[in-house]
Amino acid sequence: MKKTPAANSLFFILAMTSLSAPSYALYTLRDIGSLGCSSVGYGINNKGQIIADSTTSCTAGAPTHGVTTAIGSNKLIDLGSLLGKGGTSSGRGINDSGQVTGESVAMPFQYSHAIMTKKNSLQLIDLGTLYGGANSSGYGINTKGQVSGSSTTTKGRYGASMHAFITSANNTLSMIDLGTLGGQNSYGTEINKSGQITGYSQLLGNRLDPQKNAIVHAFITDVSTNKMTDIGTLGGYSSQGYGLNDKGQVAGYSDIRDFTFQHAFVTHPTTRKMIDLGTLGGNNSKAYGINSKGDTTGTAARADNKMVAFVALQNHMYDLQKLLVKGSGTGWLLQMGRSINDIGQIVGTGTYNGQLRAFVASPAKLNIEQPSHGVIRSTPVGINCGPSCVEHFTGADSPSITLSAVAEKGYIFSGWGGVCKGTVATCIVKMDTDKTVSAKFTIKR
Repeated sequence: MKKTPAANSLFFILAMTSLSAPSYALYTLRDIGSLGCSSVGYGINNKGQIIADSTTSCTAGAPTHGVTTAIGSNKLIDLGSLLGKGGTSSGRGINDSGQVTGESVAMPFQYSHAIMTKKNSLQLIDLGTLYGGANSSGYGINTKGQVSGSSTTTKGRYGASMHAFITSANNTLSMIDLGTLGGQNSYGTEINKSGQITGYSQLLGNRLDPQKNAIVHAFITDVSTNKMTDIGTLGGYSSQGYGLNDKGQVAGYSDIRDFTFQHAFVTHPTTRKMIDLGTLGGNNSKAYGINSKGDTTGTAARADNKMVAFVALQNHMYDLQKLLVKGSGTGWLLQMGRSINDIGQIVGTGTYNGQLRAFVASPAKLNIEQPSHGVIRSTPVGINCGPSCVEHFTGADSPSITLSAVAEKGYIFSGWGGVCKGTVATCIVKMDTDKTVSAKFTIKR
């Protein structure tokens, strides 16, 4: 449960115990829109701000720009590029201050450099490269403004290489080379508030699988030394880490045997061992985002092997499309979830009437209008709203919430408002869409 002073709402996420689709809805869907025709979603912070890519017009060959949003607004903000409107840029990560990272072409028709925005500003900063390499990309940014990513370097063990990096925490923004797990290349994909990074790296000897693909393993770095630790696999040759929360849990995907199929995984919060999240009935799945509760999102194959967006709650995987409020997903095919915040909002990409578009899926919301002279409490436990109480509630194991109105001394409960009716002090609310509840208390006579 997370308390927030700025909003009077409760977000309800159901962690189901069955893999069958529920008969009630859970998420509302919003089209992020675009600057032109198409958009691709990459990240969402705990304030609901997004980071995405968008075409700048529907004209063939039009540049792509990173886009973001302000707090409380759905209007897209064009991040531009290091070369102005004519250049290209990509947005990949966003922190809770609204700072973003990604990449932008640094010289006309040549190299791309990792970028970030200044705090409280959308001015782009060129982060450069490692040891004078040609290209770099930023993927994650934490609350300290540290960026994780990858850069070409001329000083690898095998000569020219791609290495994961982290930027320093002392405001110099200098890149620190994280090395590899012994092989030629490594890639940093996400960073948490402690400065741990996940990603994937080639192994010593640059080993190849039987199909001549480079074997890579997911890693996590040590907070103090930045040393990579190999997370291993689910039994196959390779794995890749993409999501990382502040507890050090990694989400990603791994070969499950030889190199035939890949499954999404999340690491256990204490043992750090991989947990296979399975699929939606098909062969493959990939996880990309994870929040502080360990809930994940990504893409998974249904029984027909079509890849669709999923959300995994308490390590149970569900087809996100089947959890939408009725009518919310009309015209949509949700293909991939990319990031999930602590409220449970998911940003990702799908097709809307055949056009590639980014989306935000938000859990059904229960608005509690603040009562005077009493409180509203809940079963399962999580709501206790009086005149100055605002709470977010997640992780319930039932599609319904039982609310109880409790009067303070000298007052009595006199009736419900909103979706609750009557004068009985308890009310059952089925969370199948956004709903509002109020309670009235009067002086006891």
